[in-house]
Amino acid sequence: MTTDVGADGSSTSDGTTGSTGSTGTTTTGSAESGVDPEACGDEEVCVSDFPEWEGPFVILVGPNAIPACPGGLAPAWTAGAGLSIPDCDCDCGEPDISCSAAVESGSDATCMGTGSVLLADGECGTLMGVSDGTLGVRAIPVLVDATCSNPVASEPTFESVASACALESAGDCGSGSCFPTGPAMQADLCLEWRGEGDARACPPGFPQDRTLAETVDGSQLDCDSCDCAVLEPACFGTVSAFVPPDCSSELVGTAAANASCEPIEGPSVDNVAGLRYDAATEGTCGSAGGKKQVAPNGNPTFGGVHQLCCL
Repeated sequence: MTTDVGADGSSTSDGTTGSTGSTGTTTTGSAESGVDPEACGDEEVCVSDFPEWEGPFVILVGPNAIPACPGGLAPAWTAGAGLSIPDCDCDCGEPDISCSAAVESGSDATCMGTGSVLLADGECGTLMGVSDGTLGVRAIPVLVDATCSNPVASEPTFESVASACALESAGDCGSGSCFPTGPAMQADLCLEWRGEGDARACPPGFPQDRTLAETVDGSQLDCDSCDCAVLEPACFGTVSAFVPPDCSSELVGTAAANASCEPIEGPSVDNVAGLRYDAATEGTCGSAGGKKQVAPNGNPTFGGVHQLCCL
């Protein structure tokens, strides 16, 4: 998505001001402004003196390098032009899934008799002892949370560079000044607002509102419209039985956490005092609406904003 910088420093979808390249004598300002366009030569413009506006400047735009000012003019400032805001690629990455398990245990095939406990992933719970040499465990996995992260918005960039070339007056035209607009000045002729606050309405003779900026910051943009979510999350895993209640050593056996009663057998089964749940998960991240690309939300912010009005 390509936009321009709006008059208030926001991004807009208006096109950039095109090159004008006027020929012949031109007048800006009203008849009552006291200007005398006849005092200017061919291919010159008579520009009124507008309080709180500076210029005029010739605005040159180049695709890469800073454009050189024509006729030995000095650049007053440079800025970016043609703002490009990349769309978000809805690549939702890897899921973050957390599970727990409701674990029941007993000394027979019903897995009942020694109690139940809710264990988080990797958590060890204390088991009441069994005494007949058999241990049954039923672990019912529970989905606790499943999230995916929306991608991070790419930084916006300027597609081209603009130079503001300060014109030198070629003489007076009543209450205004004459400035060249001939073939050597095939570019926009603009005034820049220098008053306090946002620019007022463009002065007479400079109807085209244009805003350029020196820097752009995309930290306020986001790709939340991708609506990334975990598709078909699932929990399973294993329950392991240990002799010590803290599950630190002496593994006796392991059973699948599949909601069925699973036997754990071994010579030390009567001594089991700890059960640990180790989760395993399934699921993939994707856009809930099947989106491939979306425009980012929010607006970039700009620094070094130049509010212009151009011929």
